[in-house]
Parts: sequence; C-alpha cells; structure tokens
Amino acid sequence: MNPINLEEIKATDLDVFANAADLRQDLQALAEYVETHEIKRGYRDNRIPQAHQQRLVKPMSDPASAAQKDQFGQARWMEHLDDAAIPNY
Repeated sequence: MNPINLEEIKATDLDVFANAADLRQDLQALAEYVETHEIKRGYRDNRIPQAHQQRLVKPMSDPASAAQKDQFGQARWMEHLDDAAIPNY
C-alpha cells in the first residue's frame, strides 16, 4: 500500500469555541426546582410553562444563554435540559 502524502497546515489562526453552560449543574438545578415547585405542564405540548422557565433561568450556570428564546418564545436551553432529564420517545 502506498503512503499518503499529507500537506502540513498552520493551526495558529483557528477559533476556539466553548460552551459556558454546565449541563450537569443545570440538570441538578432543574431537579431541585422540580422538587420544590409543583409544575403543571402544557396540555398540548407538554412543555414547562413560561413562568417556571423565567424562574429557572436564575440558577442556571449561564443565565444569558438560558434566557435566549426561539421563534415560539420557548427557552432553547430549558427545552434541551427538559429533553435530557425526561426524554420523549
């Protein structure tokens, strides 16, 4: 088998992206919140209500990203946490 000739590239101008949110810490915060509050989910979509989502933003590891909402007004990070905690099959 013939060896492959690879060209050397410079890796000095690469952008590094990091997620400031800590999934484990946020899942724990969600579990503690659910323990202390009675959450009645939406009838049709089974989502966490807006009022609870707004209260849940405060204990999150990255409140700025947790407060970002999609076009339907739902917090995307909260939806991700909810799916990670209780997967919908």
